[in-house]
Amino acid sequence: MGNASPRNWAFHCDPTQPGLFNAFFRNRGGSALTIEQILRDPRHYETRLPALAVMLVRRGERVLLPAPSTELKPGDRLLFMGLESAQRLQLNFLEDPLAVDYVRTGIQRPRGWLFRRLDAWWTLRQERLGARKGHGKP
Repeated sequence: MGNASPRNWAFHCDPTQPGLFNAFFRNRGGSALTIEQILRDPRHYETRLPALAVMLVRRGERVLLPAPSTELKPGDRLLFMGLESAQRLQLNFLEDPLAVDYVRTGIQRPRGWLFRRLDAWWTLRQERLGARKGHGKP
């Protein structure tokens, strides 16, 4: 972590936060949110945040050094140690559902209304073209 002093902070998996609501309740059969995913940089999928999950508290039980693959549940609390920059970036997961989607899938979805509409149109168009090719139509 270089010369910077590590900090500690708590991360509460509160499903009433806009960023986590979809992850817990609108997952649509996808994989559960994991510790590894919230240790990814919400701006660069491949980059890991300079932090470590030191403890997980779930329903009063404490787990020291939980595995990165640990699936998170609503109400979980995590204790992290790391750089202040990691803490700031991790706050995005509480506020921004698209940041959570990005670290889970590696795909950045459009943010603005117009770009979401264009993306939906383009996806539908590609599906229709694929369906035509599959039925032998030109």
